[in-house]
Amino acid sequence: MKKVFLLIPILIFLFAGCDSKKVSDQIDSIDTDSVDTGTVDPNDSTDTSSEPTEPIEPTEPTEPTEPTEPTEPTEPSEPTEPTEQTEPTEPTEPTEPTEPTEPTEPTEPTEPTEPTEPTEPTEPTEPTEPTEPTEPTEPTEPTEPTEPTEPTDPTNPTDPTNPTDPTNPTDPTNPTDPTDPTELADVFNPGPYEVKITDVASGTDGAPRDFRIYEPKNISGNIPLIHFQHGYKYKLDYYDNMLSHIASHGFIVVSGKSDHTGETSIKEAENVETFINWLKTNIQSKVSVTADVENFGVAGHDRGGKVTSRLVNRNLNIAKGFFGVDPIDSNQSSSFDPATVTEFTTGAISSKEQCEALGGTWSWGSCKNVTIDSQEKCEILGGYYFNGSKCYNNRATLPSMFLGTEKGQSGSSACAPSGENSFDFYANYPSPSHHIIAAGVGHTDMVDPEDLSSCGTTCSKCSSSSDSVLNQQFISYTGGLMTAFFNSTLKGLTQYESLLNDSSQHPFTTTLNEHKY
Repeated sequence: MKKVFLLIPILIFLFAGCDSKKVSDQIDSIDTDSVDTGTVDPNDSTDTSSEPTEPIEPTEPTEPTEPTEPTEPTEPSEPTEPTEQTEPTEPTEPTEPTEPTEPTEPTEPTEPTEPTEPTEPTEPTEPTEPTEPTEPTEPTEPTEPTEPTEPTDPTNPTDPTNPTDPTNPTDPTNPTDPTDPTELADVFNPGPYEVKITDVASGTDGAPRDFRIYEPKNISGNIPLIHFQHGYKYKLDYYDNMLSHIASHGFIVVSGKSDHTGETSIKEAENVETFINWLKTNIQSKVSVTADVENFGVAGHDRGGKVTSRLVNRNLNIAKGFFGVDPIDSNQSSSFDPATVTEFTTGAISSKEQCEALGGTWSWGSCKNVTIDSQEKCEILGGYYFNGSKCYNNRATLPSMFLGTEKGQSGSSACAPSGENSFDFYANYPSPSHHIIAAGVGHTDMVDPEDLSSCGTTCSKCSSSSDSVLNQQFISYTGGLMTAFFNSTLKGLTQYESLLNDSSQHPFTTTLNEHKY
């Protein structure tokens, strides 16, 4: 019993100084066998069981083993589960949002900078293209009756050509490209373009002579160029009506001034060639439209026809078409100015080499026993073998047309006498060529009415209609024929050939209309 009491303080000490687990361990380590329980007197009135129970109260400190429940706070070691919250380190998975660094791929959305393509909506600035409807202002160009012809070609809506471009023969909207005979005949009326007349003095930018320009206004495209040579002692302004008529249909017409100081047609042809070469280089600086010097035509009246004929024989490539207005090809052998379209005979053979090449015999300065009866022999002389019968001294091969007058070749003062007029030109020029004789008019009826009275003997000596109405009609007719001819040769509008050949479509009476192809 004494030993038991001695154990109690030890237990209390141990409980107070040790954790519950250690106390329980110490208690368990006590050797109960060492307690002398056999010495207890069961008859002892002292409640010995209650006394040991007091030591049992230390077992209540085993209740501190309930603090082992604080080991439940070891459940807070469950907060070590919050170490599972280290799973919130899974939010480090939000480091996957570092995948949003993939949104750095949205730096590929710098491709969305392609949405900067929505700057293409700046293409809605293309609606500024509706400012292209200002192109409908082009229809203002078709103020030329031309676009009405546009409806005439619904079959070609994709035609990108310029409807106002007279140099485009394939453009069905071109006012100069009709197909109906009635429309073709519109060339005999004033054209759709207003005409500007400009005089340029000799010496301007090196110009070798005075000249006058007839320029169509408000016209686009490349505009063909025509040179006109006036008659002997005639003035530049004598032909204003006729040349303005041509220009109103989409041509630039230039009339150069000849002084006619006694020079031969040979020398004058050289001078005209010099001027034309200058003109082709400098005309663009003198007009506001685009001059097409590649499509170049020549024309001439009276002696101007002879000079022009000699010109196209001098330079075979100077022009694409030649129109003679009642031309004269006088044979002035005394002044060493022979005709340009005379027939070659054996007298034209000037050397032994030519004679022998033709199969003849050269004797005493002339060629004997030879005939010029073939194209081959004619070419040896530099001529043209016409209609299988005659050799002419013309070498020109360009398309041509000659308009003669009924009265110009007759009367006591015929200014276009037989043997040196339009008949001879037509006979001498190769195909294609046209020849028309206008009835009732004379050699000066293409001159402006107001100039006929002031022309003096230069005009009065020549037979004419003496009819101002017929005079004006003939001016329009001549201008219309020249327009149709140059439409065909310079613009490629070959449908005008049918108009030239069909006098029934002409507004003027003719006594002859012949052609060769």
